[in-house]
Amino acid sequence: MSFARPSDEHAYRVQTTRQAKMPGVTRPSFRCSECGYYRGTAGRQKTASGWRCAACKRMREARAEQKMAEAA
Repeated sequence: MSFARPSDEHAYRVQTTRQAKMPGVTRPSFRCSECGYYRGTAGRQKTASGWRCAACKRMREARAEQKMAEAA
């Protein structure tokens, strides 16, 4: 990466060092529409109301399987 001035490089390094401590800044993330937490994008599911995280998706699938087992 090239910078026009040395101060630009210093500002960039300060900013990235600060952002490295904030989890939502250094990797893609979203807010889950069910639990409300900010999560990584791995395993998310698109819904009509937004995105659902992988943990909520697994819980929802488990509830659906349980209802199917009870009905049978």
